[in-house]
Amino acid sequence: MGMPGIEPWDCRHLPLFRDCTMSRMRREHTIAAGQPPAVASIIIGQMMKCVMAVLCSAVTWQAAYAAQPEHSTSPSRQFVVYGADAKVRGAISGLAEQTKTNLLGLLRQRDDWKTPVVVNLQSQQSNFPELPPADLRFSQTGFGIKLQLDLTISKNVDVSLVERELLRAILLEMVYRNQPHITAGAVLVEPPDWLIDGALALAPRRERGPLIETLGNTEKPVPLEKFLRQRPGLLDSSGRTLYRAYAFALVQMLLDTKNGGAQLAKYIDHLYDSSNDPLADLEAQFPLLADDAERTWQLALNRLKSLQTFRMLTFAESEQRLDELLSVKISEPKKPVKLVRLDELTQHKLSASEKMALDQLRRDFADSLFPKPIRVAPDWP
Repeated sequence: MGMPGIEPWDCRHLPLFRDCTMSRMRREHTIAAGQPPAVASIIIGQMMKCVMAVLCSAVTWQAAYAAQPEHSTSPSRQFVVYGADAKVRGAISGLAEQTKTNLLGLLRQRDDWKTPVVVNLQSQQSNFPELPPADLRFSQTGFGIKLQLDLTISKNVDVSLVERELLRAILLEMVYRNQPHITAGAVLVEPPDWLIDGALALAPRRERGPLIETLGNTEKPVPLEKFLRQRPGLLDSSGRTLYRAYAFALVQMLLDTKNGGAQLAKYIDHLYDSSNDPLADLEAQFPLLADDAERTWQLALNRLKSLQTFRMLTFAESEQRLDELLSVKISEPKKPVKLVRLDELTQHKLSASEKMALDQLRRDFADSLFPKPIRVAPDWP
């Protein structure tokens, strides 16, 4: 594959052209041998033109081939990365493939791409500071859509931004994959921001605790219809964080429905024909929402909020909690209360106070594992 927009002359045609030309030269040389000098001179002149044509074609092809910038092709061959060095191109290629793998895992779909994505890496220029860090350009051609992502590479490159734009390009390819005959001048529909943010939040090994905490701290949730019409680019920092939390909740809610992954993939496939009513578009692909979308939305938010009390402890918190569980408080007359680890009690004969502390610890463990049933008072007439 050559440079974006450039189709180099295929070198495989050169031997065929050369053989045909040489055959023609031999044939004309044979003809010229039995002709008068004037005619033979004309034939030999034509032979020289053929030789020059072969040489010019070879030189032109070599120049075009040498002018192509170095590029790398991803393992699935969907992403063709130009610019920078091989190490940076490899990192971008790996990130693109991993981003696509994460999305396909959520949707339970196999990789069936049709349109390649050209990624053009460019260095930060001091004389052009307004150069955007990422610019996804997609346009309609006679053979479908063309996708090109221009990335500005610097020392402080935002990997999350690169991942986001790669996911946008992948979703765009999925939306128009089965729409090869797009009317010239047609407005191309982009995937919604909530879908991008939600898919990124649900990627493997992604920290979702802050998003759940944000939902838990929200007293009055935003209605689903209003959320679908929000434009995150116009929100401030706190509003953007809340938007990502809602996006995570929505995508999780859709995936939790029956055949959720397949239904979400079908929704993406129909985005090219979406209407001005985003909630109606969702309800068309998710029948569960058609009954009472707002109630389903509120239940999904409440379920995620309840997870806040069962969050995973950090390593330091786990160590502290284990120290508390593996220690007992020993109180003896006229002595201050002391904290003793259980392993220390195995090294000497237990005193009466230590036995009482261990018995109390055993009862506490038993009550926590097997709580006593709550007695309900009878209804008095």
